[in-house]
Amino acid sequence: MNLLNRMLLAPAVTIVLMLVLGAVGYWSMNTQQMALDELFNGRFSHTAVATDISADVLRAHAHVYRVMTWSASRGDGYIEKEAKLLLTEFDKNAAAFARWAEQSGLGEAEKTLGKQMLEQIAKYRKAIASSLDMATADINSGIMAMQSADENFQKLNELTGQLVTLEKQLGKGDVDHSAS
Repeated sequence: MNLLNRMLLAPAVTIVLMLVLGAVGYWSMNTQQMALDELFNGRFSHTAVATDISADVLRAHAHVYRVMTWSASRGDGYIEKEAKLLLTEFDKNAAAFARWAEQSGLGEAEKTLGKQMLEQIAKYRKAIASSLDMATADINSGIMAMQSADENFQKLNELTGQLVTLEKQLGKGDVDHSAS
């Protein structure tokens, strides 16, 4: 080996090692980006769905009470008009949650909670529809019927809380997994 080749050997080895280091760094950054994408597009959207359904149910519950409270001062037809609007909005939100709950990418715990919540949403909807229907004839009967809706609301609220907690735990697990 002549002197020129010996002099070029050290820089050539350094360049090769720098290229290997760059490739490993690129692979690492790419893996990190995929993990962050999964975390944001997966877990974050699941947590958003859980909090959205919780807010939607709470909004519907408050709306029912508002309708019953204001019905005397708003006149005939107010309850029917508001009940139709409320139930339409509630059905739209429940359908959005049902689409989420039927996704194939959910875990077993998410599917189980989603199924329980869908059953409870149906019970709650039936209870508020019945309550509003009774309120059109007699406001006191409608208010009494809200006891059943309140019980269903409490169960549904508990389930939504469990789903939010589960999604946060799964998200934390994903973050911990991506960090390792």
